[in-house]
Amino acid sequence: MTWEKVSWTNAQQVLEMISEDAVDDVPAADLALAPDAYCAGLVNANELSDATNFIGHALPRYESIVWAAQTLMANGAFDRTHPLVVSILRWVDNPEDGLRRHIRDLAGQERKITPAKNLGNAIFFSGGSISEPDLPPVLPPSDACGKLAAASIIIAAYKTADPAKVFASAIELGGKFAVSGVGG
Repeated sequence: MTWEKVSWTNAQQVLEMISEDAVDDVPAADLALAPDAYCAGLVNANELSDATNFIGHALPRYESIVWAAQTLMANGAFDRTHPLVVSILRWVDNPEDGLRRHIRDLAGQERKITPAKNLGNAIFFSGGSISEPDLPPVLPPSDACGKLAAASIIIAAYKTADPAKVFASAIELGGKFAVSGVGG
């Protein structure tokens, strides 16, 4: 099914969001593929981590966060009672700026890089100014949210005994979100 919720028209556009040199070793014919077709090729080649990263960058920002949160919950990679996770789930239900900034503070208190910390940072970089409220606005880098959302899943996957199961879950849900969005 066509990824209707993805604004990119070809794989090259998504790959350039991932990194400037991500397109260097990709054949021109593959760069011209629609994002869904390119991602399917990654899955068929068993490049599941790369497919997960690709989806994180292809999805709109809000969808990438909900995708990562739902994937982490479905795979037991979140402690739902942890204050950061509670705030992340609250933000998913009501994405408002005060909570976005509170999540940044909670994520900053985490000593280790965890799926929750990465997803909290993804929320902070999902939109709105990243400068302090009393300073002129500064927009986040356009690739930061997708990178951090995908990284939260990739980190979680490699902490399990079966990373392929986590990746398969992420890829399936990401495909659904890419086709019909969060509510579809």
